[in-house]
Amino acid sequence: MVLAAVMGTTVAVAVPAAPNSWGPVDGGLVARLARTEFLLEDGRGAPTVTRIAGELQSGLEGVYPVWRQDCALLLAGERVMDLLRETCNMDFASPTLSGEAVTLTQMVGVSVTVLRQQVGGLACHRVWCDYSAGVYLWETLTGIAEEMGGGAVGIAAVWPALVAG
Repeated sequence: MVLAAVMGTTVAVAVPAAPNSWGPVDGGLVARLARTEFLLEDGRGAPTVTRIAGELQSGLEGVYPVWRQDCALLLAGERVMDLLRETCNMDFASPTLSGEAVTLTQMVGVSVTVLRQQVGGLACHRVWCDYSAGVYLWETLTGIAEEMGGGAVGIAAVWPALVAG
């Protein structure tokens, strides 16, 4: 299924066939959260969402965009699985949660969407939550990571090209 064909746009966005899965799109990603619910995120320098925004707002029958500004975090490192075990009841080491799996769960009491992704050559877990819980989630995860010998490193650790040099 292609999102562009469903919505009548000229932008082709391949939608994963199965719910709770994701795939790349123009450096960003599209996640199928349910049968008819999707998360579309732009990649750096690839404004897919911007290109189809007009079509989404034009009142297409059966299409109801929900524009969000979520807190988006990236977890990586030697002890990331320990961090996930301590903060969430999902077993992210399970083969069923690898590859293109998307998990909707709770982490330290916050509803989150989580997926595994290779970013800048690192195996990472991407985490999204409502912006209103973002500071709490950030501070809690950072505190636990520091207890484990880690901590926040900044975006340049994964995407060095974002740092002007």
